[in-house]
Amino acid sequence: MKKLFFSALVAVVAGFAQTPTNVSSVQIFNAITTAPSVSGLLPNVGQSQHLATVVLTNAPAKSCVSQNVDIAFNASRDNVIYFEIGSAVTSIVSSASGANVAIIEADGFYPYVTLNVRSFDTTNCVLSAWYSGTYFPNPAAAAIPPKAATRGMHYRSFQKSGSGDNTIISALNTSRFTCIYGLQFFNGVSTAQTVGIKDSGTGVFTTVQFPAAASPSGYVIGPSPVAFFCLARGDDLVLNLSAATLVSGTIQYRYEDNPQ
Repeated sequence: MKKLFFSALVAVVAGFAQTPTNVSSVQIFNAITTAPSVSGLLPNVGQSQHLATVVLTNAPAKSCVSQNVDIAFNASRDNVIYFEIGSAVTSIVSSASGANVAIIEADGFYPYVTLNVRSFDTTNCVLSAWYSGTYFPNPAAAAIPPKAATRGMHYRSFQKSGSGDNTIISALNTSRFTCIYGLQFFNGVSTAQTVGIKDSGTGVFTTVQFPAAASPSGYVIGPSPVAFFCLARGDDLVLNLSAATLVSGTIQYRYEDNPQ
């Protein structure tokens, strides 16, 4: 009887171990030229954070320089009535190569999720998009035991193109730590780029090298229910670029008194 019970327990544990925890990158639009366009239903394994990477490139014999777009996630409880979740992206910064990248984020568990491309420059641009999702929502603080005198999770989109140091998060004050729970950024051009993630006071945490490539490439950590690293009190988070070309992304962070 004990052996039978143990075998059943192992089978149950193995079943849980095989449960997917995220949706890897899936292409949902491939060089579309019409708007409005709504994706099919996005893959759903119970994820509660949704990220879309949207890339605009030159239409044949055209120059894609328009910054005006209107793109957002839509969700539904019944696959009939849909509503917008997260914040719509309404502009994309142009880069020298014509490859313009935006990252769209939305949070919450919904049985039905789509990406709605309401408008973009369909004359001069073509649009492609990829989706990924994770179980960990933003704020990820929901998975962390409450701590005294802490605040909720923040998230911020950024687009930087200056060589050298670019501040992407300024310190709240000199008495609190800035802790990073997730970071996604993309090299928006075809030229090589070296990106350094720095604490303004203590130096580089990590360096990512992007080789020259025909299409944008990216780097993703998290989001996680536990901080990947915390800046020193009062220090800024800095993105150091080796070249004056576009790098865009999103970051999830929280100000904390006593990081764990």
